[in-house]
Amino acid sequence: MSKKTTKIYLCRDKDCRKYSEAVKHIHKEVSEDIEIRSVRCQKICSPQVVGVRINDDLVWVKKVKNRKDVKAIKLWLEQGKCPNRLKSRRVKKRRNKLKK
Repeated sequence: MSKKTTKIYLCRDKDCRKYSEAVKHIHKEVSEDIEIRSVRCQKICSPQVVGVRINDDLVWVKKVKNRKDVKAIKLWLEQGKCPNRLKSRRVKKRRNKLKK
């Protein structure tokens, strides 16, 4: 996947900043060809909130807290299919929406 089509958005609001361990794991696990951006609060607080954009589809995932969750996101980016671990954590009301 190219850098232009794959991005990860990290909420950096007050509630999500408390989970800096998940952010460290994301920066460590995700390959260099994937762009990581910090965004303002998306109003779906359930820390840590991570947006995954694959091609033109943006999906928000809540409660990303540990290394297993980050590895599931990495697997999702590599295979293009959402792992079972993250399916129940997707936030449907924010799909394809990004507050800038």
